[in-house]
Amino acid sequence: MVLSRSLQLTLETTWYRPKPVVLPPNWTSAKDAEGDVFYVNTQTGEASWFPPDPEAERRKLEEGLPPGWTVRLDSEGDPFYVHASSGKSSWYRPNPDGTFAT
Repeated sequence: MVLSRSLQLTLETTWYRPKPVVLPPNWTSAKDAEGDVFYVNTQTGEASWFPPDPEAERRKLEEGLPPGWTVRLDSEGDPFYVHASSGKSSWYRPNPDGTFAT
């Protein structure tokens, strides 16, 4: 007795352009000797094969901010600081007392 089975295989190729990676402040991308991309924090020296999570980096930037201040990232990943109740915003990090260095 011979059993036969017919198998039809359909291959489809889909090309897509990956979204550009928006890196948080102090992060950059580089390539190793084989051309594989990795990511480096230029301030801390931390390196990873995976892009950093912008929200996790944003939370780190919020540590130690005065009450009422939050940090947001612009479309290029650069931080700016916002005081919600006053509506003030700044590219510069506020001091712990809420003032800015001049």
